[in-house]
Amino acid sequence: MVQQYKKDNVKELTKLMDSYSVVNLLELSKLPASQIHSIKKDIRDISKVSVAKKRIIKLALEKSNKKGLVKLFDTPVDIPALIFSNENPFKLFGILKKNKAEAYAKVGDKAPRDIVIPAGDTNLAPGPMIGTLQKAKVAARIQGDKIVIAEDSQVASEGDVIDADLSSILMQLGIKPMEIGLNVVAAYEDGVIFDKNTLDIDVGEYKSNIAFACSGALNLAVSAGIMNDKSVPVLVGKAHMNALNLAVSANVANSETISMFISKAQAQMNSVASRLPDDARGGVVVTAQAAADTTDDKKEEPESKPASEEKKPEEAAAGLGSLFG
Repeated sequence: MVQQYKKDNVKELTKLMDSYSVVNLLELSKLPASQIHSIKKDIRDISKVSVAKKRIIKLALEKSNKKGLVKLFDTPVDIPALIFSNENPFKLFGILKKNKAEAYAKVGDKAPRDIVIPAGDTNLAPGPMIGTLQKAKVAARIQGDKIVIAEDSQVASEGDVIDADLSSILMQLGIKPMEIGLNVVAAYEDGVIFDKNTLDIDVGEYKSNIAFACSGALNLAVSAGIMNDKSVPVLVGKAHMNALNLAVSANVANSETISMFISKAQAQMNSVASRLPDDARGGVVVTAQAAADTTDDKKEEPESKPASEEKKPEEAAAGLGSLFG
Protein backbone atom coordinates (compact mmCIF):
# COMPACT_ATOMS: atom_id res chain seq x y z
CA MET A 1 0.00 0.00 0.00
CA VAL A 2 1.35 3.43 -1.00
CA GLN A 3 1.91 5.68 2.00
CA GLN A 4 -0.13 8.88 2.15
CA TYR A 5 2.86 11.24 2.21
CA LYS A 6 4.05 9.78 -1.09
CA LYS A 7 0.62 10.38 -2.63
CA ASP A 8 0.74 13.94 -1.33
CA ASN A 9 4.20 14.44 -2.86
CA VAL A 10 2.97 13.19 -6.24
CA LYS A 11 -0.07 15.48 -6.05
CA GLU A 12 2.05 18.50 -5.12
CA LEU A 13 4.56 17.88 -7.92
CA THR A 14 1.79 17.35 -10.48
CA LYS A 15 0.19 20.63 -9.45
CA LEU A 16 3.51 22.46 -9.88
CA MET A 17 4.07 20.87 -13.30
CA ASP A 18 0.70 22.08 -14.51
CA SER A 19 1.10 25.54 -12.96
CA TYR A 20 4.41 26.51 -14.57
CA SER A 21 5.19 26.79 -18.29
CA VAL A 22 8.73 25.39 -18.00
CA VAL A 23 9.86 22.23 -16.21
CA ASN A 24 13.61 21.56 -15.88
CA LEU A 25 15.18 18.23 -14.91
CA LEU A 26 18.29 18.49 -12.72
CA GLU A 27 21.15 16.19 -11.79
CA LEU A 28 22.19 16.69 -8.15
CA SER A 29 24.99 14.11 -7.91
CA LYS A 30 28.05 15.32 -6.00
CA LEU A 31 26.36 18.64 -5.19
CA PRO A 32 26.71 19.69 -1.52
CA ALA A 33 23.48 20.53 0.30
CA SER A 34 24.86 23.96 1.22
CA GLN A 35 25.37 24.75 -2.47
CA ILE A 36 21.80 23.66 -3.30
CA HIS A 37 20.43 25.92 -0.56
CA SER A 38 22.50 28.89 -1.75
CA ILE A 39 21.40 28.56 -5.39
CA LYS A 40 17.75 28.03 -4.46
CA LYS A 41 17.93 31.29 -2.53
CA ASP A 42 19.45 33.15 -5.52
CA ILE A 43 16.76 32.06 -7.99
CA ARG A 44 13.70 31.92 -5.73
CA ASP A 45 12.17 34.99 -7.42
CA ILE A 46 11.96 33.28 -10.82
CA SER A 47 11.70 29.56 -10.03
CA LYS A 48 10.97 26.85 -7.51
CA VAL A 49 13.24 23.83 -6.89
CA SER A 50 11.79 20.50 -5.75
CA VAL A 51 13.81 17.44 -4.77
CA ALA A 52 12.11 14.03 -4.78
CA LYS A 53 12.83 10.37 -5.43
CA LYS A 54 12.81 9.05 -9.00
CA ARG A 55 9.62 7.04 -8.49
CA ILE A 56 7.71 10.05 -7.13
CA ILE A 57 8.87 12.30 -9.99
CA LYS A 58 7.97 9.70 -12.62
CA LEU A 59 4.46 9.22 -11.21
CA ALA A 60 3.93 13.00 -11.20
CA LEU A 61 5.15 13.29 -14.80
CA GLU A 62 2.69 10.59 -15.86
CA LYS A 63 -0.22 12.34 -14.13
CA SER A 64 0.56 15.80 -15.51
CA ASN A 65 -1.76 17.36 -18.09
CA LYS A 66 1.20 18.58 -20.14
CA LYS A 67 1.50 16.58 -23.36
CA GLY A 68 4.80 14.73 -23.70
CA LEU A 69 6.14 15.87 -20.34
CA VAL A 70 6.79 12.29 -19.23
CA LYS A 71 9.52 12.06 -21.90
CA LEU A 72 11.54 14.51 -19.85
CA PHE A 73 12.53 11.58 -17.66
CA ASP A 74 14.03 9.72 -20.64
CA THR A 75 17.24 11.61 -19.87
CA PRO A 76 19.24 9.46 -17.42
CA VAL A 77 19.98 10.99 -14.01
CA ASP A 78 21.32 9.57 -10.76
CA ILE A 79 19.85 12.01 -8.25
CA PRO A 80 17.00 13.96 -9.90
CA ALA A 81 15.33 17.22 -8.98
CA LEU A 82 12.99 19.61 -10.76
CA ILE A 83 12.96 23.36 -11.33
CA PHE A 84 9.60 24.95 -12.12
CA SER A 85 9.59 28.37 -13.75
CA ASN A 86 7.84 30.69 -16.19
CA GLU A 87 11.22 32.03 -17.30
CA ASN A 88 12.56 31.27 -20.78
CA PRO A 89 14.48 27.95 -20.43
CA PHE A 90 17.55 29.32 -22.26
CA LYS A 91 17.70 32.37 -20.01
CA LEU A 92 17.24 30.24 -16.88
CA PHE A 93 20.00 27.88 -18.03
CA GLY A 94 22.31 30.89 -18.43
CA ILE A 95 21.47 32.16 -14.95
CA LEU A 96 22.20 28.77 -13.39
CA LYS A 97 25.41 28.44 -15.39
CA LYS A 98 26.68 31.75 -13.98
CA ASN A 99 26.05 30.39 -10.46
CA LYS A 100 28.40 27.46 -11.02
CA ALA A 101 31.91 27.30 -9.55
CA GLU A 102 34.93 25.35 -10.83
CA ALA A 103 36.21 22.43 -8.76
CA TYR A 104 38.79 19.66 -8.89
CA ALA A 105 37.66 16.23 -10.09
CA LYS A 106 37.37 13.60 -7.38
CA VAL A 107 37.60 9.86 -7.82
CA GLY A 108 34.29 8.59 -9.16
CA ASP A 109 33.20 11.92 -10.69
CA LYS A 110 31.95 11.92 -14.26
CA ALA A 111 33.62 14.26 -16.71
CA PRO A 112 31.13 17.07 -17.53
CA ARG A 113 32.83 17.54 -20.92
CA ASP A 114 35.91 16.38 -22.81
CA ILE A 115 38.97 17.06 -20.62
CA VAL A 116 42.13 18.22 -22.40
CA ILE A 117 45.51 18.89 -20.84
CA PRO A 118 47.02 21.76 -22.86
CA ALA A 119 50.56 21.76 -24.24
CA GLY A 120 53.17 23.74 -22.35
CA ASP A 121 55.50 23.78 -19.36
CA THR A 122 54.47 22.42 -15.96
CA ASN A 123 55.78 22.85 -12.44
CA LEU A 124 56.16 19.10 -12.04
CA ALA A 125 59.64 17.77 -11.34
CA PRO A 126 60.88 14.64 -13.15
CA GLY A 127 60.05 11.43 -11.29
CA PRO A 128 57.23 8.89 -11.04
CA MET A 129 54.74 11.47 -12.37
CA ILE A 130 56.17 11.18 -15.90
CA GLY A 131 55.11 7.53 -15.96
CA THR A 132 51.66 8.39 -14.60
CA LEU A 133 51.19 11.01 -17.30
CA GLN A 134 52.26 8.70 -20.08
CA LYS A 135 49.96 5.99 -18.73
CA ALA A 136 47.09 8.47 -19.04
CA LYS A 137 48.16 8.99 -22.69
CA VAL A 138 49.51 12.46 -22.06
CA ALA A 139 52.30 13.51 -24.45
CA ALA A 140 54.74 14.35 -21.64
CA ARG A 141 58.55 14.51 -21.69
CA ILE A 142 61.36 15.73 -19.46
CA GLN A 143 63.00 19.01 -20.38
CA GLY A 144 65.70 20.22 -18.03
CA ASP A 145 64.45 20.07 -14.46
CA LYS A 146 60.72 19.88 -15.25
CA ILE A 147 58.07 17.98 -17.14
CA VAL A 148 56.72 19.48 -20.36
CA ILE A 149 53.47 18.60 -22.14
CA ALA A 150 54.46 18.35 -25.82
CA GLU A 151 50.97 18.67 -27.28
CA ASP A 152 47.33 19.02 -26.25
CA SER A 153 46.23 15.67 -24.83
CA GLN A 154 42.63 14.58 -24.24
CA VAL A 155 42.53 12.50 -21.08
CA ALA A 156 38.75 11.97 -20.72
CA SER A 157 35.58 12.20 -22.78
CA GLU A 158 32.29 13.58 -21.53
CA GLY A 159 30.69 11.07 -19.17
CA ASP A 160 33.90 9.14 -18.39
CA VAL A 161 34.46 8.22 -14.74
CA ILE A 162 37.50 9.89 -13.19
CA ASP A 163 39.94 7.40 -11.64
CA ALA A 164 42.57 8.03 -8.94
CA ASP A 165 45.48 8.64 -11.35
CA LEU A 166 43.60 11.15 -13.48
CA SER A 167 42.25 12.94 -10.42
CA SER A 168 45.81 13.30 -9.11
CA ILE A 169 47.16 14.50 -12.47
CA LEU A 170 44.50 17.16 -12.89
CA MET A 171 44.91 18.38 -9.33
CA GLN A 172 48.71 18.69 -9.61
CA LEU A 173 48.35 20.57 -12.91
CA GLY A 174 45.76 22.91 -11.40
CA ILE A 175 43.03 21.88 -13.83
CA LYS A 176 39.48 22.15 -12.44
CA PRO A 177 37.11 20.43 -14.90
CA MET A 178 34.16 20.04 -12.56
CA GLU A 179 31.38 22.56 -12.04
CA ILE A 180 29.55 22.87 -8.74
CA GLY A 181 26.01 24.09 -9.24
CA LEU A 182 22.54 23.06 -10.36
CA ASN A 183 23.08 20.96 -13.47
CA VAL A 184 20.11 21.21 -15.86
CA VAL A 185 20.14 18.13 -18.11
CA ALA A 186 16.86 18.80 -19.95
CA ALA A 187 13.99 21.30 -20.07
CA TYR A 188 10.36 21.13 -21.22
CA GLU A 189 8.38 24.00 -22.74
CA ASP A 190 5.24 23.93 -24.92
CA GLY A 191 5.58 20.26 -25.78
CA VAL A 192 9.27 20.51 -26.72
CA ILE A 193 12.14 18.98 -24.74
CA PHE A 194 15.56 20.66 -24.96
CA ASP A 195 18.72 18.82 -23.91
CA LYS A 196 21.54 20.63 -22.11
CA ASN A 197 23.67 20.99 -25.25
CA THR A 198 20.83 22.85 -26.95
CA LEU A 199 20.24 25.05 -23.90
CA ASP A 200 23.92 25.93 -23.49
CA ILE A 201 24.26 28.66 -26.12
CA ASP A 202 26.73 31.52 -26.46
CA VAL A 203 24.48 34.59 -26.34
CA GLY A 204 27.08 36.83 -27.99
CA GLU A 205 27.62 34.41 -30.85
CA TYR A 206 23.87 33.91 -31.20
CA LYS A 207 23.29 37.66 -31.53
CA SER A 208 26.12 37.90 -34.05
CA ASN A 209 24.57 35.12 -36.14
CA ILE A 210 21.18 36.87 -36.07
CA ALA A 211 22.78 40.16 -37.19
CA PHE A 212 24.63 38.35 -39.99
CA ALA A 213 21.40 36.68 -41.14
CA CYS A 214 19.54 40.03 -41.13
CA SER A 215 22.31 41.64 -43.16
CA GLY A 216 22.22 38.80 -45.68
CA ALA A 217 18.43 39.01 -45.97
CA LEU A 218 18.63 42.77 -46.57
CA ASN A 219 21.25 42.32 -49.30
CA LEU A 220 19.10 39.66 -50.95
CA ALA A 221 16.00 41.91 -50.82
CA VAL A 222 17.92 44.82 -52.37
CA SER A 223 19.39 42.61 -55.11
CA ALA A 224 15.96 41.17 -55.93
CA GLY A 225 14.24 44.56 -55.78
CA ILE A 226 11.94 43.47 -52.95
CA MET A 227 10.47 46.54 -51.23
CA ASN A 228 9.86 46.74 -47.50
CA ASP A 229 10.55 49.22 -44.70
CA LYS A 230 14.21 48.09 -44.51
CA SER A 231 15.08 47.80 -48.19
CA VAL A 232 13.33 50.92 -49.55
CA PRO A 233 15.86 53.44 -48.07
CA VAL A 234 18.71 51.38 -49.54
CA LEU A 235 16.98 51.06 -52.92
CA VAL A 236 16.28 54.82 -53.03
CA GLY A 237 19.91 55.57 -52.18
CA LYS A 238 21.06 53.13 -54.86
CA ALA A 239 18.73 54.71 -57.44
CA HIS A 240 20.02 58.18 -56.54
CA MET A 241 23.64 57.11 -57.07
CA ASN A 242 22.79 55.47 -60.39
CA ALA A 243 20.98 58.64 -61.55
CA LEU A 244 23.93 60.79 -60.50
CA ASN A 245 26.42 58.55 -62.32
CA LEU A 246 24.22 58.64 -65.43
CA ALA A 247 23.99 62.45 -65.30
CA VAL A 248 27.77 62.73 -65.05
CA SER A 249 28.31 60.28 -67.91
CA ALA A 250 25.81 62.18 -70.09
CA ASN A 251 27.32 65.60 -69.18
CA VAL A 252 24.05 66.77 -67.65
CA ALA A 253 24.78 69.86 -65.56
CA ASN A 254 22.78 70.47 -62.40
CA SER A 255 23.30 71.52 -58.80
CA GLU A 256 24.72 68.09 -57.86
CA THR A 257 26.88 67.34 -60.90
CA ILE A 258 28.47 70.74 -61.46
CA SER A 259 30.91 70.31 -58.56
CA MET A 260 31.91 66.92 -59.96
CA PHE A 261 32.54 68.46 -63.40
CA ILE A 262 34.69 71.17 -61.82
CA SER A 263 36.69 68.57 -59.88
CA LYS A 264 37.12 66.56 -63.08
CA ALA A 265 38.33 69.63 -64.96
CA GLN A 266 40.71 70.46 -62.10
CA ALA A 267 42.17 66.95 -62.21
CA GLN A 268 42.56 67.07 -66.00
CA MET A 269 44.23 70.46 -65.81
CA ASN A 270 46.67 69.24 -63.13
CA SER A 271 47.46 66.21 -65.24
CA VAL A 272 48.20 68.35 -68.30
CA ALA A 273 50.23 70.80 -66.24
CA SER A 274 52.35 68.01 -64.77
CA ARG A 275 53.47 67.00 -68.27
CA LEU A 276 54.46 70.54 -69.35
CA PRO A 277 58.08 71.74 -69.23
CA ASP A 278 58.96 73.65 -66.08
CA ASP A 279 59.29 76.96 -67.95
CA ALA A 280 55.82 76.54 -69.45
CA ARG A 281 53.97 75.71 -66.26
CA GLY A 282 53.88 79.33 -65.19
CA GLY A 283 51.43 80.02 -67.97
CA VAL A 284 48.86 77.70 -66.47
CA VAL A 285 47.41 80.16 -64.02
CA VAL A 286 43.71 79.61 -64.33
CA THR A 287 42.37 76.76 -62.18
CA ALA A 288 38.89 75.33 -62.02
CA GLN A 289 38.44 77.00 -58.66
CA ALA A 290 39.47 80.32 -60.12
CA ALA A 291 37.01 79.77 -62.94
CA ALA A 292 34.33 79.03 -60.42
CA ASP A 293 35.20 82.17 -58.45
CA THR A 294 35.04 84.20 -61.66
CA THR A 295 31.63 82.74 -62.36
CA ASP A 296 30.47 83.70 -58.88
CA ASP A 297 31.82 87.27 -59.37
CA LYS A 298 29.93 87.62 -62.61
CA LYS A 299 26.73 86.54 -60.91
CA GLU A 300 27.08 89.41 -58.48
CA GLU A 301 27.52 92.04 -61.27
CA PRO A 302 24.34 93.75 -62.53
CA GLU A 303 23.22 92.57 -65.91
CA SER A 304 24.13 95.16 -68.56
CA LYS A 305 24.05 93.18 -71.78
CA PRO A 306 21.24 93.78 -74.21
CA ALA A 307 18.62 91.09 -74.32
CA SER A 308 19.68 90.23 -77.83
CA GLU A 309 23.16 89.24 -76.61
CA GLU A 310 21.94 86.97 -73.75
CA LYS A 311 22.19 83.23 -74.36
CA LYS A 312 19.16 81.11 -74.00
CA PRO A 313 19.26 78.33 -71.31
CA GLU A 314 19.37 75.64 -74.01
CA GLU A 315 22.39 77.29 -75.62
CA ALA A 316 24.18 77.60 -72.25
CA ALA A 317 23.63 73.93 -71.46
CA ALA A 318 24.90 72.95 -74.92
CA GLY A 319 27.99 75.06 -74.41
CA LEU A 320 28.68 73.47 -71.00
CA GLY A 321 28.19 70.03 -72.49
CA SER A 322 30.78 70.72 -75.18
CA LEU A 323 33.17 72.01 -72.54
CA PHE A 324 33.19 68.73 -70.59
CA GLY A 325 32.50 66.35 -73.48
